[in-house]
Amino acid sequence: MYQRIETSARYSGVAKLLHWLIAALILANILLAWRMEGSPGAVRYAIFQLHKSIGITVLLLTLIRIGWRLTHRPPPLSAHLARWERTLAHIVHHGFYLLMLGLPLTGWLLVSTSPTRIATLLYGTIPWPHIPVPAASAASANELAEFGHESLAYLAYLLIVLHVAGALKHHIIDRDGELGRMLPGRATATLLDARLGAIGLILLLIAGLTSSYPWFAARQAASVQAAPAPAEPAMAKPLAQSAASVPAPQPETIPAPKTAAAESTEKPAEPSEWIVDKAASSLGFRASWNGAAVEGGFGKWDADIRFDPDALDRSAVTVRIDMGSVTASDDNAAGALPGGDWFDSAAHPRSRFTATKFRALGGDRYETRGMLSIRDTSRPLTLPFTLRIDGDKAKISGTATLSRTAFGVGQGQWTATDEVADAVSVTVQLSAIRKK
Repeated sequence: MYQRIETSARYSGVAKLLHWLIAALILANILLAWRMEGSPGAVRYAIFQLHKSIGITVLLLTLIRIGWRLTHRPPPLSAHLARWERTLAHIVHHGFYLLMLGLPLTGWLLVSTSPTRIATLLYGTIPWPHIPVPAASAASANELAEFGHESLAYLAYLLIVLHVAGALKHHIIDRDGELGRMLPGRATATLLDARLGAIGLILLLIAGLTSSYPWFAARQAASVQAAPAPAEPAMAKPLAQSAASVPAPQPETIPAPKTAAAESTEKPAEPSEWIVDKAASSLGFRASWNGAAVEGGFGKWDADIRFDPDALDRSAVTVRIDMGSVTASDDNAAGALPGGDWFDSAAHPRSRFTATKFRALGGDRYETRGMLSIRDTSRPLTLPFTLRIDGDKAKISGTATLSRTAFGVGQGQWTATDEVADAVSVTVQLSAIRKK
């Protein structure tokens, strides 16, 4: 292959540009990795997306750099270097190429085999595909990629220390001008320190911008997603509530004994049966993933409703939900929710809510206390709702908050609540017609 030797024992402008650009991006990604741990949800998500974008950029620039190096042979090392210095220089040099390829590739594989399969948009704009990995091998590939990515990160720290130490030795001890071969501008001793200072300031500026960008991005995303939800008729109660927080039964007035004649002429009112208008009804939920709202619902469900405000003690409702019909505003969540870590709809295809206890709260406000079953796990759930009846038509609106982990929704790494919040808001909007 034809190779052009860099002139004047110096690297070409293209080689210098690629060197410093890749160095700045690697520094930025190291700082992002440090910031990722312990950052709040929305900031952590923004950091993660930028970290992936920079990693892919480093990979592409490295491929360009390799192509340039194959056609432009670098200048030889200084003749005065000892044999051990030459050997160490070659080891560090080839080690950096291993890092510049290995870190982005293992990170790419790590994201591609993650259970959530979070989509990658380079700098929030350009879609980047996942590496196709068979589902049967995804878990083992993910573990291998995680180990490789972490190991290469530690190797990067070692190589950076060796590289910087070698450069400082050339500049301070040897004073051989070796460092000037990779600096922009002419190789004069007068300007060498000034150029080093300028590069240092540029790297610090890049570090500062890198550290602040995710915070600004998260603030912007939060301002868009923080639009207040429609006011609910009553505050939703969390699922895991203590016995002391359950409202005490309202005192009842004991009616006077009725005569046999009165009992024979009076018959308790039976609650009406209602048919749900599915086109005008919905079962939805709202969760929080890394501080960002994810909304969803269920496309297939049915309900048996017997209800009358004047016969609350004989009212009852049963709702059956096809868990495989889940939808979500986020494509990654929509693909993951039916899986084994979440609803596991293959093993637990249906969930059920059954309630026979109703209480009037005044006006058109009511409350029902029932049992919700998800993944064959049953927990009590209190649902406040409003009811408006106009002739034979009724509209019901209610919201409750439940704990996803109480039902086993979120297995493995998702039992933690730092990325996906534990509290999930469930919203019911029903339109129904009285059965004749």
